[in-house]
Amino acid sequence: MSWTVTVHNVSKEGGARRKLKTTDKAKMQKYAKLANSAYRDQPIPKGFKLDERFSNDDLKTLYNNKTGELVFSVAGTQLDRPMSALRDLSDDTKIFFGKSSRIERTDSIKNIIKLARGEYKDKDISPVIVGHSLGATVGKRLSEQTGIDYIGFNRGGSPAQRVVDTVSSILEKPLHQSNKTDYTVKSDIISSPWLLGSDDVIEVPKTADSSHTLYNFMTGSGSGYRRSLVLSLGEKK
Repeated sequence: MSWTVTVHNVSKEGGARRKLKTTDKAKMQKYAKLANSAYRDQPIPKGFKLDERFSNDDLKTLYNNKTGELVFSVAGTQLDRPMSALRDLSDDTKIFFGKSSRIERTDSIKNIIKLARGEYKDKDISPVIVGHSLGATVGKRLSEQTGIDYIGFNRGGSPAQRVVDTVSSILEKPLHQSNKTDYTVKSDIISSPWLLGSDDVIEVPKTADSSHTLYNFMTGSGSGYRRSLVLSLGEKK
């Protein structure tokens, strides 16, 4: 399947259409599957193992011994978990009102990441933070605080959060420099390129029933996944 994507550079108020290279598409699908692993009962991609010492309902730490990749996968809104659904929706509301800096789980996840990096300090690792929706919002902030590269999918945004982020970028410098990549789906109003305000946002075509599900980025990724109508991807087949 050949995709034509639009790469938006928000600071230049424009978007350039181009073909998504096969290697780029494979990378996108790989990290989308890793982001999906943060949700309950979802499969761990081949080659990676879950490090339960540094994992909980908000974060899955995945390590690939062969490649040295250490992936911190941050969970997004999970409506199928009654105990945490209200907390997740409360954090979504904070994004809507431009208060994502007040999402409390960010600090606890950052502490776990610090411990994990200390455990793997003697290995040649390539750490990366991934996340979807609410998880991407938290993941991007963690990237700015830790210097770990970030790859996000359908990161949650809002007009208020865009204003706050723009002002913050002028008044404050991030604690660390890191590479950040945002993928979004055309027609997904929660994560439109204008709302995200990133320098570069890669917008891909909608291929699933819902524009906000991770399945849009996982087309052709094989069995074990299905489309979902809720904010999280959903359960395995």
